[in-house]
Amino acid sequence: MSGNYTSLRLFEELRDAGVISKDVFNDLCDKLGRLLKKIDSTEINWSDIRDEWDFAHVPETERVIPMNAANLCPAPTEVVEAINTFRTEYNKNVSQQERTVAGALAIQDARYAIAEELGLVEPLGDGEPVPDVVDLAIVRNASEANNALNAGYSPWNPDGLDNIVIWNENHPTNYDAWWLRGGRTANEEGGLFEIRVVTLPENASSEEIETAFASQMNERTKFLTFTETSNVSGIRIPRSVISNLFKKANELSCHLHVDGAQTWGAQKVQLSLDEAADENTFLKCHSFSASSHKWFCGPKETGILYMDPSKAANFTPSIFAYDYKITIPKWNELPNSARRFELLGQRDDVNIVAMLVEQDFLTEIGQEVIEERIKYLATNLKTELQENDWDLTTPLDENLSHGVVISKVPDKPGQPSLYDYLYDQHRIATSSSGGIRICPHIYNLEEDIDKVVSAMNTWRNLP
Repeated sequence: MSGNYTSLRLFEELRDAGVISKDVFNDLCDKLGRLLKKIDSTEINWSDIRDEWDFAHVPETERVIPMNAANLCPAPTEVVEAINTFRTEYNKNVSQQERTVAGALAIQDARYAIAEELGLVEPLGDGEPVPDVVDLAIVRNASEANNALNAGYSPWNPDGLDNIVIWNENHPTNYDAWWLRGGRTANEEGGLFEIRVVTLPENASSEEIETAFASQMNERTKFLTFTETSNVSGIRIPRSVISNLFKKANELSCHLHVDGAQTWGAQKVQLSLDEAADENTFLKCHSFSASSHKWFCGPKETGILYMDPSKAANFTPSIFAYDYKITIPKWNELPNSARRFELLGQRDDVNIVAMLVEQDFLTEIGQEVIEERIKYLATNLKTELQENDWDLTTPLDENLSHGVVISKVPDKPGQPSLYDYLYDQHRIATSSSGGIRICPHIYNLEEDIDKVVSAMNTWRNLP
């Protein structure tokens, strides 16, 4: 192993605090050590990486190949085994003293490790204590993070003339939810604010994407919010476009929120509030949300919400309970940071530890390496589909798409859906969102691409 692994350091802290036994600590170190030292980031063998997942060891006739990363990803086997070991040990003592110690250590260490990968903090030196990170909250998933914004924003002007600009391909938690919170169209009366929906032209260029959003913004725009990579078309908003829209948002005192559900874990994400930062490297926004159960390959019901500290006070949290230390702040003295969104009451501390372990695993491979591998697989998939006359919704341009690949599906009355056919006959897990959605990840190989395209062709030729 070549890194300073936060997860192993956390288990050491939990051992010293009496939360886990010495034997369990040794077992955890052994499991994670075996996993992490298998990875040689100088020359990745993707077959070896695939072998870290349980499904790879199921007999081929029974194996289900996951190609639905936009919805759900499995975690590596030894990560699952380590967390199950920890959960069993943790379940032996549910005292408040134990939970307070474990919960505080777990969420603080996980938050810092994730914040480091997101470029929000600097790497720690050997033996350096883990400080608190206040601009990143660990929440339950991107759905909760998105709703924290649209449910919690309070400074609407009473005349109802404020507006928000959203993409018609946003996830319902960042689309329909805005109507639930009092939005209306320009032709409707009443409501707290106007909703301006952006529909991108077909085969839109970067310039056309930027114009489509910017042209809807004015001095009464309070929010601009979109999904970085659409789960219904696979269209990606380029970083350079986001950078320019961020500048415009700042000029208008508008909040730019990016839903990163299809981004975190799939791409290298470096968040920044600096308008001068490299527009092709940094993702510039005032808030960013994501779930860990998708491309991050983490546990369900966990996610992140980054918030610019200057914006946090504009939101009243939709949940007011105690924090990870089981303490409740005064209702009128909430933290003026993302930490106000962590007042969620009892947490699954073990799932938070799982996020930390998974971050170590992905960091050891390297997020840039992961991004390039996903891009490579997705490009191969798009190329094969196009060569076989499938009508792609997702752009071929790598600047305008990433890991989400969607193709239109012809009507075949009397035949099973392509989605069901791929699963029932070929044991390939995809999604029917927007047509057929196929999302390969680092546990997929080139042969999986060939298999899914061949199966699609077979279905299309069924009588």
